Amino acid sequence: MTTSRLPAITVTCPNDHHFDTKARGGQSIDCPHCRTDGHRVKVWVPTHRPTTARALAAAIGAPGPGGLTSQLSTELAARWQQERPWDGGLRLAPGRAGDVCPECSGPLEWEPGRTLVYCPECKRAGLPDAVTEHYARQLRRSTAVAVRAEPDRSAERAARVQLRAAKDAVKRRVQTWLESVADEDSYDRVQFQRQAFELAAMLRAYLPEISEAEDEVTLGSVLRDVDALITGDQASALKIEYEQAQERAERQHRAREQTAELERYRQEAADQQERERQAAEREARQLAQQERKAITSGRTTTTTRLPPVSPYAPLVLMIAERQKAKEQRIASNGKCAFKHLGDVPATRIYAVPMRVYGGQMSGYRVAEAPEYRACGKHHEAAEAQLNRDGYSDVAYWEL
Repeated sequence: MTTSRLPAITVTCPNDHHFDTKARGGQSIDCPHCRTDGHRVKVWVPTHRPTTARALAAAIGAPGPGGLTSQLSTELAARWQQERPWDGGLRLAPGRAGDVCPECSGPLEWEPGRTLVYCPECKRAGLPDAVTEHYARQLRRSTAVAVRAEPDRSAERAARVQLRAAKDAVKRRVQTWLESVADEDSYDRVQFQRQAFELAAMLRAYLPEISEAEDEVTLGSVLRDVDALITGDQASALKIEYEQAQERAERQHRAREQTAELERYRQEAADQQERERQAAEREARQLAQQERKAITSGRTTTTTRLPPVSPYAPLVLMIAERQKAKEQRIASNGKCAFKHLGDVPATRIYAVPMRVYGGQMSGYRVAEAPEYRACGKHHEAAEAQLNRDGYSDVAYWEL
């Protein structure tokens, strides 16, 4: 819509001069009264100004104090509070009826975090009108006492502030992915660590593009590219693996806590058994002393006392049997070559297979190549270690 077809609205300069204008919203114009006096004072035109005569009549006729600006600000603030909360992803959702672009009057799309709006027609991203109006009010209050002879650059400054705020919002979304799904340390499998590293490299490469965007149109194009990257098939599959890896890490953490608790319980049982043994020895020494005294005095003393039975005896026996079985498995299969709190018996041998004519495995291992014994937890780690050693043909033998 051209400027000449916009309905005229009344604006007020800092010197309390009222005049009508058909200027487009989001820009600054000179006050004609101040210009007549030999001064140049800029007036900010609200970005949400009515674009039709019907909208202007509805805004002017609205009840309550504050006039056009106050009524529109109240309405937009209420609509801002009613927006759906962010669901955690960087996706654009269709706006409601009445959410239109101030430039082309086309429908707007919303980022679910209620931080950005995007116009597919103009390819322009920016802050919602209610937030822009908040920044404009702050700028008007801060420049109300400015010297009239100085040129007013508040409109240009407001545009720069709005662009920087939009950039920070996009960077925050990218950083959220870098600290979660795109963090290679969040995965325990080599192939997903590589995919996370590649996704993080792409996301970091977009950060300079976001910082160097000269206007909201360019920023909107970058936002579209980032959205396509993190909603693609590879990123979606990586997000599913990230959630599963977090669950596995949580289970491993609980298992370690249970193992530590069992070890503390076993140590307490061993300490209790040692205390009972020492008590029994002291009691035996006391009985021996009493018998010697009885023999010396010519009296006969008969004392029959059985040592108490420990309530931890079955647990101690069970722990001892498990430890003995574990030592036997280690003696038979060997220890896992990877890091544990203690020795863990291996269940497989990973090595380079010897192949005969035709590529068939002969059943033997290549003697010159390294081999790794691994428990069930480190099967993939053993295969990955052989790959790092330079061997792509890897096989394993069950123990």
